Amino acid sequence: MIALLAASALAQGIVQVPEGSVLEVPGKPRFTVPEFSFLLPESHYNQALAKALQLQVCEPALARCTETSLAWVASSEKALAACSEQFKVDASTIDTLKTQVSLVEARALTAEERLRTAHQQRNVAWAITGGLLLGGSVVVAVAVGG
Repeated sequence: MIALLAASALAQGIVQVPEGSVLEVPGKPRFTVPEFSFLLPESHYNQALAKALQLQVCEPALARCTETSLAWVASSEKALAACSEQFKVDASTIDTLKTQVSLVEARALTAEERLRTAHQQRNVAWAITGGLLLGGSVVVAVAVGG
């Protein structure tokens, strides 16, 4: 891949310059290349310069976009923090409700058991009352008949 890129660059007139090379441009002082670089033809340089100038024109709009994005990020972070706090409160509330529901269920079971006991006691009381009435009527019948 790198070989293809290098071949493409060479075909366009771009020259690779190794580190430490000395460049001589007529009418200019000698220049030692501090690191591996590329020499561009004038047309490439002009295109790069035009794009750089266009970028300068776009920079205020890009800065506004960045500023707006950062504001939205800050707003999103605040919303997420609020949601996180609400989730913590909700978890605490759910735990409290679970405890309360278990207590209510225990009280309901106790109430059901007491109701069952009361029904049994009522049935026993009616049986005793029925027995007393029957016994009383037998006594009256024997007393009257006898």
